[in-house]
Amino acid sequence: MASPSTFFAAIKNGAQQAWSRGVLPSVTAAQAAIESAWGTSQLALPPNNNLFGIKGAYNGQSVWFPTQEWSAAAGYYTINDAFRKYPDWGTSVYDHSSFFIDNSRYHNLLGVKDYLTFARLVQQDGYATAPNYADTIIATIEANGLAAWDQEAFNGVTGVVESWPHKAIDESVAQVVYQPGYGVNTYYDNGQWTGRRLAHGTRWIVKGRRVIKGQTMLLVGKINGGNEYLPIKYTNINDAVLTVNYTEGWGVNVYDGNGKYWGRRLKTGTQWRNNGTKTINGKVMYLVGNNTYLPKQYTQFGAGKP
Repeated sequence: MASPSTFFAAIKNGAQQAWSRGVLPSVTAAQAAIESAWGTSQLALPPNNNLFGIKGAYNGQSVWFPTQEWSAAAGYYTINDAFRKYPDWGTSVYDHSSFFIDNSRYHNLLGVKDYLTFARLVQQDGYATAPNYADTIIATIEANGLAAWDQEAFNGVTGVVESWPHKAIDESVAQVVYQPGYGVNTYYDNGQWTGRRLAHGTRWIVKGRRVIKGQTMLLVGKINGGNEYLPIKYTNINDAVLTVNYTEGWGVNVYDGNGKYWGRRLKTGTQWRNNGTKTINGKVMYLVGNNTYLPKQYTQFGAGKP
């Protein structure tokens, strides 16, 4: 096992940076240690670099590994599954916070400052099947003094210099995020149900998007002669929480429903809850306050440039 001090030193900056996205540094660090066996598991080592056991693919890259699951009926059992493959640990740490932001079932823990509550919500929301997962996170935090990382992040003492704007999140493939064994309704252009559901965990090429009855929908194919749309809120590219993506130290203009700038800017790196989507003057805008719209191009889904 790698020494805790060596392992934590390698991920501290990234873990503290996660607080700017609402994810608690102490829990990030503890989960990394638990899931990666202190950075020594085959999944965590190069060329895989996956510290958190997050399944699926990252930028199309994945690797198959056996993994232990748990259920009340069967206890612990082993299956083979695909896990995300990263270029380095820093990317893995950043993607861990993206995972919480991109999946709506975790939005109840974003911004929670108490590590006890945060850890219990991680388990409650289904991150891992082990019945003692939250207790293990809490014990790791307390044994290694990781709560101090949280306080440093709250006070802005992280030693991290972020490079803004960030690269836009890839929206070309959407993975259905719902409940295992269940599916999500798809819809026609007029908002009517197609009669079909797409299963949790399946992946679909995104061919376009459209706002239908106030909801952002992803065009994923054709059905019965019409277009088939999947609600973005049930995918890994859910836009329920938005991060202002622009130049460090600057802010982004926001507009009213008619596209008029009314003198306010939102600071780079701040996060805002998305209350709706509207196309204004040919541009996709997110409603982030009372008649206050943020252009998509200046969020995590855009390049952060004109």
